[in-house]
Amino acid sequence: HAAVTREFERGPHRYLAGPHGRIAYWSFGHGPDVVCVHGWPLSGATFRGLIPPLAQHFRLHVFDLPGSGFTEWSGPVGFEEHAETVATAIAALDLGRYALLGHDSGGLIARIVATRDARVCGLVLGNTELPGHHSPMIGALVAVAKMPGGIAAIGALMRVGAIRRSPLGFGGCFRDKSLIDGEFGRLFVAPLIRSPEVARAQWRTLLDADFSINDRIGAIHAALGAPVRNIWGTDDPFFPLAKARAMLRGLPKGSDLVEIAGGKLFVHEEYPQAVSYTHLRAHETK
Repeated sequence: HAAVTREFERGPHRYLAGPHGRIAYWSFGHGPDVVCVHGWPLSGATFRGLIPPLAQHFRLHVFDLPGSGFTEWSGPVGFEEHAETVATAIAALDLGRYALLGHDSGGLIARIVATRDARVCGLVLGNTELPGHHSPMIGALVAVAKMPGGIAAIGALMRVGAIRRSPLGFGGCFRDKSLIDGEFGRLFVAPLIRSPEVARAQWRTLLDADFSINDRIGAIHAALGAPVRNIWGTDDPFFPLAKARAMLRGLPKGSDLVEIAGGKLFVHEEYPQAVSYTHLRAHETK
């Protein structure tokens, strides 16, 4: 874990060319190809806890999406645009059959990619957008960020530890609130607080996103040709477990749901061993 974290901090293994800049890229392990798609407001480094066990069985392809990490990008961002960027990166790597591992908004992006590529043989998704569900917490964040000075105000509030660890900050992401100020805080929270450029770049994804896509997720599921394993923290306040259970009815045959008791939104950050185990189990049974 520590060695992988250092690799992310040093910078990408290489860059992949895109239409609006260059995409930071890392590769780990050997075996069947798995493309990892991170959520917001994170970067590819969020998969650092999953990489050591999974890289023993798979070749993992990790990117920083535009607006995050080391990727340099001048073009539009949003869910659809991110899906196009991931597709561009996959084309540059010339992959054959591959699976997708996506978390949070990365899970939605991964599903869009999968509907357009017959090479996708499976998806593993964690605590991600649900059909017809509009999170009130995300909606409130976007509304504040769109106000004059809103992004700066959010950054100022995040400097206060009690607020940072509260539901107004990252409290809904972790059961163990101490993790917010640990390695996670150093990698993802501190840059948002200290750098207005980083904050503006990350917020562009939400500010430019078309959230009406949440009402079209059912149609996206109907277009999937590969089974989906969903790995869900049971106590996620953003994407409720009950709606995740109901979502299974619209997914391809062979899809299932694994529940991680006590997990919240960033279940892969807090319980990487449990998440990687269920990913391996999905590979063994499909």
